[in-house]
Amino acid sequence: MTTNNEQIKLTDTSLSFSTADSGSGSKTGSGSKTDSSQNLQGGVSGNVSFNGGNNIDTVSYVIPYSEVTAITQSKDGSWAISYNMSSSTGSGSSSGGKSGGSGSSGGKSGGGSSSGGKSGSGGTTTATDTLHSIERLNFSDGVNVALDINSPDQVAGAALALLYAGFHSLPDATTFGHWIAKADLLHDSQAFDNSKVENLAQEMLAEYAPSGISNSALINILYTNVVGHTPNSSDLNYFSQLLDKGTYSQAGLFALAAESNLNTEQYTTLIGNGLQYVPESGKVG
Repeated sequence: MTTNNEQIKLTDTSLSFSTADSGSGSKTGSGSKTDSSQNLQGGVSGNVSFNGGNNIDTVSYVIPYSEVTAITQSKDGSWAISYNMSSSTGSGSSSGGKSGGSGSSGGKSGGGSSSGGKSGSGGTTTATDTLHSIERLNFSDGVNVALDINSPDQVAGAALALLYAGFHSLPDATTFGHWIAKADLLHDSQAFDNSKVENLAQEMLAEYAPSGISNSALINILYTNVVGHTPNSSDLNYFSQLLDKGTYSQAGLFALAAESNLNTEQYTTLIGNGLQYVPESGKVG
């Protein structure tokens, strides 16, 4: 990758690059180091507010996913999880804090206090939890949902953007879980910046094209998936020169295409309520 701050600009007819005179190679700063992951328990008392930190934080629900009635995101980035629960369970407000116990994700278990609320016996009632800075959900029936998918600068979002640019379809739950696990390993600071997306792109190229891939083949795949049609000879030659001259590595071009608005806008409406994944090696978060 070049050290200039180069950004991709895509239209429905062509790809072009604009280069600024200064700046670093990555689009965002490295940010502060992450804190310990939290694994908070949900569904015990309804209408709870959970607050995560700057790591990969999970709310593990004691109810099955089938009891969830809605997962929606607010303009402030928080999530509302609505579900059915036994009416004999109390409700209140709780904030996920940290405690010394260990969580199932290898991080620390969240605590908090519950107060007040309604109670009853028999039947079911509805509850809605509010989640701030929570990236993953886990349910008692083994269903896992990634919420950090709206942008390539989020961990699961980077995996999703790369997979969509490479295959032009949403990944199945097992594939998505595989690449979430790899992205989680790269997550060592608050921002999942361009350099990490590029590292993840390199891992994908190594796994899906172990014998290598020609520059022209990679350009054709990315251009077709992101722009919507094959590149003409002029565009193909332009991007080929960028790769041949070392302006971009193959992984760098892959990451740049994945992070473009033209790529991410294609699947925005498909992921409004989170995206299910199968964790690798029993990992929840």
